Amino acid sequence: MKKNPVILLLVLMIACGLVLSGCSSDKTAGDDVPGETQPAEPSSQTTPEATPEPTPEQAPEQVPESSWETVRDIQITHPVNVVTFISDDYGITGGLSGEFHYTVDGGQSWPKGENLSACRFSLDILDENLAWSGGASGNVRMTRDGGKTWEAVRDVSIGGTHTHISFIDDTTGWIADNKKFAITQDGGQTWTETNMPEGISSIAGIFLRTADDGYILSHDGQLCITRDGGQTWTKQALGLDRFKISDVKGKAGHLNVNALPNADVSFADENNGVIAFIGMIPGEGFKTYVLTTSDGGKTWDDELLVFEDGYTPSILTLSRDCKYLTLCDNDKRVVVMKRSQ
Repeated sequence: MKKNPVILLLVLMIACGLVLSGCSSDKTAGDDVPGETQPAEPSSQTTPEATPEPTPEQAPEQVPESSWETVRDIQITHPVNVVTFISDDYGITGGLSGEFHYTVDGGQSWPKGENLSACRFSLDILDENLAWSGGASGNVRMTRDGGKTWEAVRDVSIGGTHTHISFIDDTTGWIADNKKFAITQDGGQTWTETNMPEGISSIAGIFLRTADDGYILSHDGQLCITRDGGQTWTKQALGLDRFKISDVKGKAGHLNVNALPNADVSFADENNGVIAFIGMIPGEGFKTYVLTTSDGGKTWDDELLVFEDGYTPSILTLSRDCKYLTLCDNDKRVVVMKRSQ
């Protein structure tokens, strides 16, 4: 039978179309073609750089907690060469022309005591009634009523201004200038000049704990101790050169010689004592240090007192029980500190 050529042509065209449609791809833009590597699309975002791990801030250096806390910060207006507090509330000042003032309310008020003498430079308060004072012209004064009135005892001349005084009661005590000291056992009616410890040429502080037990602090950092009323002495080197201090002459490890009290020593008993001093560090100025011992002076712990507002005392004294440290600067600002440890 003879085939129609038109029908054959139509069949052929349909078959080719089916083959071609089988090779076409449903792939859209962005689809990968297997076996082919597509160029990467440029990104509209940049990959952030790795952020380094934050470095912890270095902790500020911890200042050791002080064993002394401020209990009074007082501005006074009257003349002052020496000031001592023996409690939060009670203190005495001594100054020019024998002027005394006392306070019983922590420095809010300062009544003036009755006294006639030359300038006052040393003070020892035994309690809220009894106190002793030395100063210029050999004048020694005592109060029995808390500083309201002061009575004269026999003058004693040992070569200079009385820069140090220490009594255990109303009869027995020591008095000293920067080079010599004398003892009384009858309330200042008579005085006996006593030999200095061997090798000690200047006195920075004195303390009489009992009639027999006493202490001398020298300007070159020696603590001299007597157990027999000053007849014999032992010496302990405090090593003040480790604080890098020097006096105005440049002597390393030395305290400045001064009429105003810039160093003091006190012992509450045979073992427990305190030494405080203002030392000059070249290039840094004046610093205040406190040394404490609990073994009679064999070993000492030291502390630098730091005052946040730049306070720089020029005068300091210790109470007899080692609990109070009184400081005063050139502007007559008095800071009273109490031992908390």
